[in-house]
Amino acid sequence: MRSLRREPALLLALLAVAALVLAFIVYPQLNVVLTPGPGGYVQFLQEGTWLVPLRNSVELTLLSTTTAVLLGFVYAYAMVYSNMRWKPFFRLVGILPLLSPPFVVAAAYTLLFGARGIVSYGVFGQSPNIYGLMGVWGVQTIAFFPFAYQLIADALSRSDPRMEQAARNLGAGSWRVFWTVTLPLSRPGLGAAILTTAIYILEDFGNPQLIGGVFYVLPTQAYSLISSFGEYTSAAAVSTILLLLAL
Repeated sequence: MRSLRREPALLLALLAVAALVLAFIVYPQLNVVLTPGPGGYVQFLQEGTWLVPLRNSVELTLLSTTTAVLLGFVYAYAMVYSNMRWKPFFRLVGILPLLSPPFVVAAAYTLLFGARGIVSYGVFGQSPNIYGLMGVWGVQTIAFFPFAYQLIADALSRSDPRMEQAARNLGAGSWRVFWTVTLPLSRPGLGAAILTTAIYILEDFGNPQLIGGVFYVLPTQAYSLISSFGEYTSAAAVSTILLLLAL
C-alpha cells in the first residue's frame, strides 16, 4: 500500500480500472439478479416456462462441448505431432472461426446447406430442414472448436517429449504411449478447453437465434421474452439462471 501512495499515477489507474469493472460488469450483473425481486422469481418459477429452455441449454452444451473438444483435440494432436504438408495453412484454418463472430458460421451454414443452399439445392437439388438441435449442434462444433484447439495444442507443445520417448524405449506402442503418457500430460489443457468451450457455448446467442427455430435455449428465450412480450422481469430471471449455470 505504501508503494501505491508513492506512485499516485498507478493508484489512479487501478482505481479507474476498479470503477470500470464495477460500472460495466458488477453492476449490470447485480441489476439483472435483483430486477425480478423475490415475488417475480416465485411467479416465474411457478410458471415453468423456463424448464424447456433450461433442458435444451444443458443438452446442447453437453453435446456441442463434447464434439468441439474432441475435434479440437484431434486437430491439436495433428498440428503438434504430425509432419503434414501445409501445416501453417491448417493452423490458420484452425483459428479462422476466432476471427469472426460465431454467428457467421451459422450464416454460412444456411447459405450452403439451407432450403435454397448453394450445395444442398444447387448441387444436390435437395431442400433439407437444417434448423433445430442438430443444426445448432453442428454449427457450434465448428464455431467453438478453435478455443479447444488452442488450449490443447499449447498443453501438448509444452509437454516433455522425453517422457514419450522413454515409454517407447521401454517397448510401449503408439496407443499405449498415447493413453499412458500423452493424454495425462494434456489434461490441464483439456480441462481448460472443456470449461472454456462449455461457457462460450452456454452463452451463445447468435447461432441458436439464426438456426435454432423453435429450439429455444436460455439466451434466445430471454431475447424472445423482451422483444415479443416486453417481459423484462421474466427475461432477467432467465438471465439469472444462465448466470448461475455459468458460475
